[in-house]
Amino acid sequence: MDTKIVLDFLSKLGEQVNVAGQQVFKIYVQQAYATGITDLVVALIGFIVMMGSIIFTYKFYKKVDKNISDSETREFSVIMICISGVVGLIGLVVFSINITDGIKELINPQYYALQDLFNAVKNTVK
Repeated sequence: MDTKIVLDFLSKLGEQVNVAGQQVFKIYVQQAYATGITDLVVALIGFIVMMGSIIFTYKFYKKVDKNISDSETREFSVIMICISGVVGLIGLVVFSINITDGIKELINPQYYALQDLFNAVKNTVK
């Protein structure tokens, strides 16, 4: 992709919103920061869900492990172990996907701003 195309696109975009092309880039960088922070918050929520699920699973595992004579309680505990295990896996997936993206976007927001600009230019040029 030619640099002239990107600069022309930035100038046109800047004219449309009555600011210079550099200001548009700053907005894209701020958006990358905001996206990174959002990804980290979602990762934190996924981590909390995962840890809560582990604690919940352990609690019900202890009930099953005590050789409960009541079969209904035992079956309920086994079902709850399975459900909390699935919820824990979902939390782990959410955590692992968002933590990496969030850290990368906060460490190098200019890269993601340029990536968004290139994608916008690519879609405009087509």
